[in-house]
Amino acid sequence: MYQPTKKQNNTLFLFCSILATLFCNSLFAQQPLKVIDYIEKYKSIAIEEQKRTGVPAAITLAQGIHESGFGNGDLAKRSNNHFGIKCKATWTGAKVYHDDDEAQECFRAYDSEFESYRDHSDFLKNNQRYAFLFQLNPADYKGWSNGLRKAGYATNPRYPQILIKLIEDYNLNLHTMLALLNNNSTSDSLHYANLEAPAMPKDDSKVEVAGIASVSNTIKTTATNNAANTPAAKQQVETEAANQVFIPTLNIINGSKAVKITKGVTIYQIAKYYNTTQDKIYSYNDMTATSPVKVGDYIFIEPKQKRGIYRSYVVKLGDDVWSISQQMGIQLSHLLSLNKLASNAILKAGQTLLLAK
Repeated sequence: MYQPTKKQNNTLFLFCSILATLFCNSLFAQQPLKVIDYIEKYKSIAIEEQKRTGVPAAITLAQGIHESGFGNGDLAKRSNNHFGIKCKATWTGAKVYHDDDEAQECFRAYDSEFESYRDHSDFLKNNQRYAFLFQLNPADYKGWSNGLRKAGYATNPRYPQILIKLIEDYNLNLHTMLALLNNNSTSDSLHYANLEAPAMPKDDSKVEVAGIASVSNTIKTTATNNAANTPAAKQQVETEAANQVFIPTLNIINGSKAVKITKGVTIYQIAKYYNTTQDKIYSYNDMTATSPVKVGDYIFIEPKQKRGIYRSYVVKLGDDVWSISQQMGIQLSHLLSLNKLASNAILKAGQTLLLAK
């Protein structure tokens, strides 16, 4: 009987180990999206689409989760179609064929998930059979869910119950409310969603702002213009500034939270209010302690995104690379890399910058 040598055994063991490693790496690299991951990835687009067309963000997300298998379905992976929209007679774009109610039905194909989301909104907004839905309150997710089934969006009789359960289980109506709080946005600022701070409670307990921000009734009304440079005076200025009345408006820009600078507001106040450090605020905003901040600037309280929600941005008079990175919620290093620019690049009005590959 053949007996492999020790060297052959070692070689065989090494070979098997390499195969196992490659298999595991491949397995982990292809882990499917979870529902929470899907919501986090697409919530900003759903909010923007609500502000653009009126289709509730909660409905968009629930349909996307269900129709695409939260991004893992064959149709979503092959054609970026997240809503199961079929070709129809008016469709002139790319197509893909997929088994649904019948074998090999024609479905719309898109270059990106973003295009799928926009087409979904336009499909509902511009189709007369769905017109009655836009007479409902956008927060009425049950009315919208039942209305979609009534209008014939899906053949499954349990379609409304599926959407309603998803919306309630994952608190998706929060994203509808975010869009409603800033429904006066223009097309130039569709990526903003404002959250006003609530009325202050009568005790020191904290209250939730739509599940996102918390505030405490420990703010006192004091102010100072002490400009002395001694350590003691500086500490006094910072302490009084922290105690000054400061009730910020929280904004969602490209999926990240930011505060708009108003008169008298300092980075120190923002850091104290959100229980973080000035250094972190500087880091999130590609700033240093000496960077100028002016009224109207957006200051992020968490990291910005690595890509924009839109593909490009047209430079306006007075823009620079930093202000664009703040306006669009994209990290400055990624904005510069995408456009092969230096940090001191001078931009021209009308110039187009890429925000995403």
